[in-house]
Amino acid sequence: MLNEIEDTFRVMKSEFSIRTRLKQVGVNHNWETIRELLSTHRRVTNRMRTKEGKTIYIRKCSNPEYFHQTIYDALKNP
Repeated sequence: MLNEIEDTFRVMKSEFSIRTRLKQVGVNHNWETIRELLSTHRRVTNRMRTKEGKTIYIRKCSNPEYFHQTIYDALKNP
């Protein structure tokens, strides 16, 4: 039981830290809105076969829009 309580406090402390860093750069959205905004940043995976029959996966992210980059920059360094 004590471990569960400690884990809960650790998660809360982490979330409060993230919230503070976002507010410092002017991101005042609730968690649901932040998740929705970040969900629009896409990663595309292409799959190809070599002559030898092996499969190669190439992943590429779309360019982040301003609001994506603002959130990423705020969370980059604690």
